[in-house]
Amino acid sequence: MRSVIYGVLITVFLASAGTVQAGNDLDGKALLCNSNDITHPVYGLVFEKGKVKRWEVSGYSKKVSYSVTYELPGIKKVRWRTYRWFNLNRETLKVGSDQCRVLSKTAIFLTLDVIIAAGKKMNKL
Repeated sequence: MRSVIYGVLITVFLASAGTVQAGNDLDGKALLCNSNDITHPVYGLVFEKGKVKRWEVSGYSKKVSYSVTYELPGIKKVRWRTYRWFNLNRETLKVGSDQCRVLSKTAIFLTLDVIIAAGKKMNKL
């Protein structure tokens, strides 16, 4: 009888520990960010499979600038490293001085497509 009780307690503990861990998971989330950078004033951050991908407009196409693993050092912060450390504040949705907002991955791609279409329309050649 004692072993059954211990088994139930261990099962409940493991089930609840997995639930708490899944609550911090960012996979499937996406952000559209506005930057002061003249070259890439708008970019998207997509969190998939434990990695963050930065999508930006390059010429007349969308490209992945980087795809790196992210860390969750606390409940209010997400960070990743490319050539330098990037920190996302989960409360303000700021990456450095860039302000971001939550959108779906599809909405981010549509926004980047609108930027590409506007660039094509402005260029006469």
